[in-house]
Amino acid sequence: TGVLLLARHKAAAAYAKDVIRQRAFWKRAFWAIVCNRSPKNSGIVSIPLSRERQGNRSIAKPRREDDGGMPAITEYRLLRYSARAGGLALMEL
Repeated sequence: TGVLLLARHKAAAAYAKDVIRQRAFWKRAFWAIVCNRSPKNSGIVSIPLSRERQGNRSIAKPRREDDGGMPAITEYRLLRYSARAGGLALMEL
């Protein structure tokens, strides 16, 4: 995977180069549907994680930092909430 970026002017190319160098536009966003919760509008989840192999996959599991877990911080934001739908919430992570 990759991106091809073309600029029509030197100033635009220089700006894009600086933005890429500073990693200013690299942002991943994931959505999650959460059930039976009345979440806050936004917040942070901080749980240390470790990677474990399960067959040919690698998964992350919660683990205390003093037991080999690495700090992991996830910011979340409530996008939509519906009490009528049984308390479903659409969250951006």
